[in-house]
Amino acid sequence: MTTKHFIAKDICVDAGLIMIFDKDYINQYGFREDNSIDGGKEMNIDPGTWRCYWDIEETYNGPVDGHGILEVTSGKVLIIDPCYVLEDWDKWLKDTDCGCIVPDGTLILDSMGGDGTYEVVLRLELINAKKVVNG
Repeated sequence: MTTKHFIAKDICVDAGLIMIFDKDYINQYGFREDNSIDGGKEMNIDPGTWRCYWDIEETYNGPVDGHGILEVTSGKVLIIDPCYVLEDWDKWLKDTDCGCIVPDGTLILDSMGGDGTYEVVLRLELINAKKVVNG
């Protein structure tokens, strides 16, 4: 089984949540004008379906963790507060009921108890690899 480990340091939270998603997800809402991922991290992950386990040791609520299914299509995964990158933030808030509805293939981390800067430890286990066809 293919397993990957990452530590995403200095993840800034301003809207009370962190989202983990394939970079292609942004196409639905547009990338903010500056195309910056300041406050977040971009990771190279092979396309496929991954079981994602996450852990944050220091939060207002103490240690928190969880897991979910991450769909990777582009090979680029962002871990960031989505308010920093999504152009149509209002549409995203409506579509997800302010982050309460987790879009398929993404993860929303919202149990930290408040805004701040967090270190997120990730473990990814490959469930199903996707073959990438170029050209």
